[in-house]
Amino acid sequence: MQTSMAIKTEVARLESVTDIIKHRRIMPTIIDGMAFDVFLKVVFMEQSLYHYGIRRHYSQEPPRGQFYFGKVNVLTIPCAIFVRYNATTFVKKTLHRATRWICESGLLDRHLDQVLLQTWRQIESSSPAVEAIRADDISGLFAVWIMGMGMAAAATFAERLAACQARAGPRSSLRRRRNKLKPGLFDCLHCVGP
Repeated sequence: MQTSMAIKTEVARLESVTDIIKHRRIMPTIIDGMAFDVFLKVVFMEQSLYHYGIRRHYSQEPPRGQFYFGKVNVLTIPCAIFVRYNATTFVKKTLHRATRWICESGLLDRHLDQVLLQTWRQIESSSPAVEAIRADDISGLFAVWIMGMGMAAAATFAERLAACQARAGPRSSLRRRRNKLKPGLFDCLHCVGP
């Protein structure tokens, strides 16, 4: 009895728009937040927004059903951006223009070709491969380290300069006339604290 209950008949998958049209009981669903929900009334959407929407809408209880990607790509969105509904139209237009420039310049296609295809190839390969550290990895880490040290040195220099100027205090007019020179950078850097 248990084995017969465990065996289930395989449900036919919906792999394209024609499958959705042929299936009479399917109600097309739109997850709110899509930029193109006005003119496309089907389930297909951008991949990252798909995962985000499923997690957000089914956070209390897992959905009863199977979520999968169709074999036929109807629409491929290379870039999606999340903007609040109450944002001004100027901000929305500026962000849209900037993302269009990025897409049309080819930077996004270059990123997809170089990064994502390598990831998919590694997932498809069955044997785990270990690669040695390349010079690109080390140079990237070294560049990040140099930027961090440069920012820390600039902050230290600015704090030291502000502390020395605060320690000098307001100068009286008599002392200014007598010295005729304000303390220079060298004096501020070599001031000794109490």
